[in-house]
Amino acid sequence: VNAGAPVASEAEAIAGTDNANRMTALRVAQAIAASPSVAISPTPEQYGAIGNGVADDTAAVQAAITNAILTGRAVRATGHYLVTANLTSIHSARWEGAGRITRGANTFYLSAQTGNTNQIYVSTSGSDANDGLTAALPLATIQRAVDFAAKFGPVLQGTWRVELAAGNYAAFTWPANLTSGNTRFTIRGPDAARDEPTVTIDGALGGAVGMQFQTGARVY
Repeated sequence: VNAGAPVASEAEAIAGTDNANRMTALRVAQAIAASPSVAISPTPEQYGAIGNGVADDTAAVQAAITNAILTGRAVRATGHYLVTANLTSIHSARWEGAGRITRGANTFYLSAQTGNTNQIYVSTSGSDANDGLTAALPLATIQRAVDFAAKFGPVLQGTWRVELAAGNYAAFTWPANLTSGNTRFTIRGPDAARDEPTVTIDGALGGAVGMQFQTGARVY
């Protein structure tokens, strides 16, 4: 960054009101990212996101996630971001703002409210390096899925579902103090033609055996 160049304020950069005679929004974002003393949350827009649910914002959302993890800040997301590829390390980032991420037919709400449904996909053939936002890129463990949901707690609003592909899964530990708000949190496998299980959770594969519930928890 040229220290002698006119510099737009952070507010101007975020609002997009900087102009050719001032430092561009991208250059301000780069300067902010390079300065740990500046406490501002990265946004996908700082990396070129349009946030209209139509333009492909994959690279910009990924850049904001990477920046947030490196600087220990939360991603501030307020737009509707269309992505077309796996979002690496999405589970390690913290999030703020009422944004949403869409890939294919699935939309994940970063601040889910009544009427919103978030689905996290898990398959024994998946990988915990996947983001789990669609059935095509599932996580591998239930533990990873519930830990991801906990990022948006401690009280989850809206409807949350962990969608399991058929298979045998390791046991998991429910995150401490995580509760659901106005609707239940559902972990379910695929439907079967007959009353036969499509999913089993096997303590022999790792994790705690048995179930322990917090006060007020309900099982259906």
